[in-house]
Amino acid sequence: MSGAPRIVVAGTAGGVGTTTVAALLVSEFALGGAPAILDHSDGALAERLPATVRDARGLGAGALAIHDLGAFASGEGAAALVAPGAIPVIVTAATPLGCALAERAIAGLRTAAGDAAPRRLFVVPVAVHGRHDIGAALKQLSATHGARIPAVLPRDHSLAAGGPVIGARLDASTARAISALGTGLRALLG
Repeated sequence: MSGAPRIVVAGTAGGVGTTTVAALLVSEFALGGAPAILDHSDGALAERLPATVRDARGLGAGALAIHDLGAFASGEGAAALVAPGAIPVIVTAATPLGCALAERAIAGLRTAAGDAAPRRLFVVPVAVHGRHDIGAALKQLSATHGARIPAVLPRDHSLAAGGPVIGARLDASTARAISALGTGLRALLG
């Protein structure tokens, strides 16, 4: 992978949990040294970080950067998602529509970037109210685009209130889902 490694977290729509997933990843990777953060929204990502992580990070100092692109998985965000060194993480609602939006975003990246499109990317479906059968849609995303989907991020009341994401308050299933995503990303980072 050329360029400095950068995990680019982009949502298919506003409010799907892009900034929360980015904050969870910053905390996940902070154990090995605080990653640099790039924030699309004047500090929303920093507000989601625990004080210990927020105060320890050095912007631009880490070998790894986590970029919270917000709800720009399509259109103007495409350039950041296909930049050298970028590992795209597409965040979407764990619904049939959310899977269709992820499919559209990934297809758009492939069309716009051609051979420069990332061959490895992750999709993080975020659970919402109600039951939604998305197993076939997730398999299709993986088969068609090679998307890695380590886990569905479950609904977690400790994340819904806003404010800092505190690891000790996460449900065990949320911690497992983020750990699985972190493991997959670490494998690509080497």
